[in-house]
Amino acid sequence: MKNTAKATKATTKATATKKALAPVAPRSAAFKHDARVLAAYPVGSTITKEYRPRGGRPVVVGVEVVADGYRYNGRLYATLSAIGNAVRKKEATDGMWFFGITDPHAKGSK
Repeated sequence: MKNTAKATKATTKATATKKALAPVAPRSAAFKHDARVLAAYPVGSTITKEYRPRGGRPVVVGVEVVADGYRYNGRLYATLSAIGNAVRKKEATDGMWFFGITDPHAKGSK
């Protein structure tokens, strides 16, 4: 009985992690981009970043800014943070910082 409970708990945890890292499409037709993103990257442009995972080779991440969100690897995402999470395979990535749009240490930032 204990083995079944452990297996179920491990499966639930793995499923929760996959859901957290899954792409999230905008929920409404009235999707609005953050003004800071549009100031630097209008709809139709591409945001690029060279990301180097620890101990790994550099990878160039290209994100297309589309009217209803952001397209990365053929999937539609609602936020740059969701893409940052997918690239880094971690949660709690600040997408604006990850792509170099904002500096979290700059005066006046949150």
